[in-house]
Amino acid sequence: MRFFMNKRWLKTGLKISIAIILLGWFLYRSDLGKIFENLFNLPLLVFLAVVILNFFYIFIKSFKWRLLLPQCSIKKLLSLSLIGQFYSLFSAGQFVGEATKIYILGKDQKETGQTAMSVIVDKITGIIGLVVVSIFGLIFTDNVLPQKAIWTFSFIVLVCLVFLFLIRLIFIYNSLINFLDFCSIKAPKFKKICGWFIEIINAWHYFSKKFGVIFICVILSIIFQLILVGSYMILGWGLDINLSFLDWCWVLGIFFGLLSLPITIGGLGVREGSLVGLLGLFAVEPERALAFSFSILGMQLIFAVIGGILELKRTRLFDFG
Repeated sequence: MRFFMNKRWLKTGLKISIAIILLGWFLYRSDLGKIFENLFNLPLLVFLAVVILNFFYIFIKSFKWRLLLPQCSIKKLLSLSLIGQFYSLFSAGQFVGEATKIYILGKDQKETGQTAMSVIVDKITGIIGLVVVSIFGLIFTDNVLPQKAIWTFSFIVLVCLVFLFLIRLIFIYNSLINFLDFCSIKAPKFKKICGWFIEIINAWHYFSKKFGVIFICVILSIIFQLILVGSYMILGWGLDINLSFLDWCWVLGIFFGLLSLPITIGGLGVREGSLVGLLGLFAVEPERALAFSFSILGMQLIFAVIGGILELKRTRLFDFG
């Protein structure tokens, strides 16, 4: 037990170290005065508008989740979404927030398996929405991008999506499960990973039979992804970062993909590095990109604090009267 505890703390310490090193490097290479100047020049009304749009985004996500778990109220799922934001920001990635939602809701529901499956499918449909919006931006952007690479990537994604929906067929479903069982037996080191994939496939197979629900969830994922793109575009305007809506679609798609990697605590360093690199493609100076990154962090902190308060209330560690 002590070994596993030490291993967990070692991983946490490593992620904190990577975050400090990455963040320190970008700050060292930048003009701190310009970063703060850009932040102070961001209109408060613009920032508040972006916060409101992001709350609307979280609300739609909760509504989408309720389609998969109709026995729960939107109020409860909205609360859990905010609590998930708290754990995602103050831990090693978004997946911790998803696991927290499964744990909390699983204790309150008799069908824990269905609860876990709803979170998994909610995540999958969200990823589908993100990918669709990103490809839309890549294909129709006015900027000169390698068309061959774009169409190759789009084709690969299309094949993956088609295969994903073919999992509802019992033959393909059984073949995948048998293959993963075989791999877990032949390669015990990958047993845990194979187990994760089996859970994901089981969840998707179960809900894919409800094609209408899945279709609506994907449409809602696309809608709230577009809302998110619009909100970040407004934030960019406030900081004099003038990208087209189509460019924001694919830039944010790559950004959110990188941010989901469990490399650092709260995405620190990864958030700043990815935005400096991506916005640098449009000749946006690093200081302005870092100001944009810190604005996003500030907005995430607002929702994380709300989630933290709700978590304290849920666990009754604080008396709210």
